[in-house]
Amino acid sequence: MDPANRPLPFKVYRDVPLLPFAESWDALAQPATEALAGQGGAADPGPPGQRPQGGTPPSEQGDAARRQPTRADVERVCHFSNGVLRWRKAPWLPGGRMAFRAAPCTGALYHIELYLACADLEGLPAGLYHYCARDSGFRCLRRGDWRALLIEAAAGEKAAAEAPAVLLVTSTFWRNAWKYGARAYRHTYWDGGVIVANALAVAHALELPAKVVMGFVDAAVNQLIDVDPDREAAIALVTLGDGASAPRAPAGPPERIGLATDPLSAYEERFDVIPAAHAATSLTNEREVRAWRRAAQAAGPADYRLTSSRHRGGPSIEEAIIRRRSTRSFAAEPITRAQLLELLACAMAPIPSDAGIGPGSVHIAASAVEGMDPGTYLVEQSGLTLIRTWPQRDIRAAVMRMSLDQELAAEASVNVAFLADLDGVLDRLGDRGWRAVHMGAAIAAGRLEVAAQALGLGATGLTFFDDEVAELFGLGGARTGVCYLAAVGVPARPR
Repeated sequence: MDPANRPLPFKVYRDVPLLPFAESWDALAQPATEALAGQGGAADPGPPGQRPQGGTPPSEQGDAARRQPTRADVERVCHFSNGVLRWRKAPWLPGGRMAFRAAPCTGALYHIELYLACADLEGLPAGLYHYCARDSGFRCLRRGDWRALLIEAAAGEKAAAEAPAVLLVTSTFWRNAWKYGARAYRHTYWDGGVIVANALAVAHALELPAKVVMGFVDAAVNQLIDVDPDREAAIALVTLGDGASAPRAPAGPPERIGLATDPLSAYEERFDVIPAAHAATSLTNEREVRAWRRAAQAAGPADYRLTSSRHRGGPSIEEAIIRRRSTRSFAAEPITRAQLLELLACAMAPIPSDAGIGPGSVHIAASAVEGMDPGTYLVEQSGLTLIRTWPQRDIRAAVMRMSLDQELAAEASVNVAFLADLDGVLDRLGDRGWRAVHMGAAIAAGRLEVAAQALGLGATGLTFFDDEVAELFGLGGARTGVCYLAAVGVPARPR
């Protein structure tokens, strides 16, 4: 890791006019915990008599439930999922300042990019756009409606076919591999998932239908945005809105865009396992996409939806995202059981997707939760099932050891692990199933981390020794995939 060669944390197209975002938007009233858990509003009105203000049951909505997003809507979704919320002077970085983004990223390297393909929206002509987080605006890469190519790539998936706007989520591998080497391929889905979690929550608060599409022909999507898949590649699509008319198919495949971008760094290293892994998990034609999606939908995630207190009030989703920080130090204090259950309810709410992705098997190591013995637990639909009790000192030492001896894990009140049975996943879904389980876990973890902020707590993602995480919960390391690990607790006051 050469500090002088640190990659630029933004993709910037040169000589392309910027369509700047609005400086502010009208505030959203829906509490963050409801938006994260998909409660209230258009998607889930809740029990009669308990609907939030402005929430209307689908049966009473009529055409209101079929929303076409406006330019302000897509701007807000992009900004609060991958935008820059504040800057700080940092002379040691390229550009001399550090950007604090809406979602966390491993190493603060921010390798995830967003593109938008849309029909004519209110305030935004049809086109293919790149969202430049550094400059807070769109740059048009192709004029006209290119959604037909995405619909074809997604094998006619219903939400993609009816969405007026589609976000394309990509990862630029070198920007993260500069620090993490080949392990950066995991971070592609960790960091992409927490951004998608924010996008889904903001869309829900806007009462805008949204869905994650994991099944698509990779080469077709990469060709549309004109990227070299060995360096930058699409990892997910997110549909926004519905009820759009069918787009006219273009006369032929898209031509090269051929637009210059600012160089990321003086030189790039290549880690061959990353493009090899991405190619091995790619789908090459519509038939493969349909077959994979059928297998994924037939399997479906286990229903881990928890009953929560349906927390009312608190900050809006935008306020929670703005306030969110990756906690650097926890006070060794307990959280309440109610707070823990509310966090888990947000994390484990169903994820709207074409492939039934979910949080996976969720386990917790509780060090300091009021009303609970220190120990390890399995999270099930019925609640928390004790695996093993531990002396508090021992459980803190164990979670510290499994997370590369980070004191942050030991100080936390609870560590939450999102796991997958890799043998079962790969048997059912092939190699692309690896992408799906990591994306589902990261979306759940992203919800957890923003919900912690909304509840007055702190959270941060952690890296780990894979086998030691599995062993802590009594699982076989060889077949257990650790998809995400997050620590939650009471933030320590600055000394």
